[in-house]
Amino acid sequence: EKLKKAEEAEKEKALREAEERKKAEQAKVLKDFKAFEAQKAAEEARKRETTEKHYKKGLGFQDKKAVKEAAKEYQEVIRLDPNHSYAHNNLGTLLYRGGDLKGAVAHYREAIRSNPENAEAYYNLANALDDGTDYNGAIQALNRYIQLTPKKNEADLAGARRFIADLELKKQGSLVPQTS
Repeated sequence: EKLKKAEEAEKEKALREAEERKKAEQAKVLKDFKAFEAQKAAEEARKRETTEKHYKKGLGFQDKKAVKEAAKEYQEVIRLDPNHSYAHNNLGTLLYRGGDLKGAVAHYREAIRSNPENAEAYYNLANALDDGTDYNGAIQALNRYIQLTPKKNEADLAGARRFIADLELKKQGSLVPQTS
């Protein structure tokens, strides 16, 4: 009987030790996971910070009319964050001003895909589509711009409505674009 009790005690001790090892392993895995998550969060924060630095540099270059430098900064922002709606919109504007309607439209569409609430991208898209004679597309973009623009911005809304009226006339062939 003493032998049986000793065996049972030994089994219980082995089970307790196995349970303690299992708990220790689980604690280590949890600790490693938390460390990994913290490292990942820190890397994401650094990436966001770097992205915003490039975006602000792009804005600064754009303000100074340094188009190539601004474009380079916006491209870097997009490399770091392909869904940065405002970098796409601003790069589209640079391309539009440089005469690259196709590139501008692509970036405006990407800005909208990344952030469907980016009213400015819809307005810019409308301008580019107008220049490309896609009047229906321009009207659609302006209608979405109007939906997104706060009612308090009455001057902007009135301008968009006039733009739509001009596009309707262009569609009918009644309005010939002005050349200076």
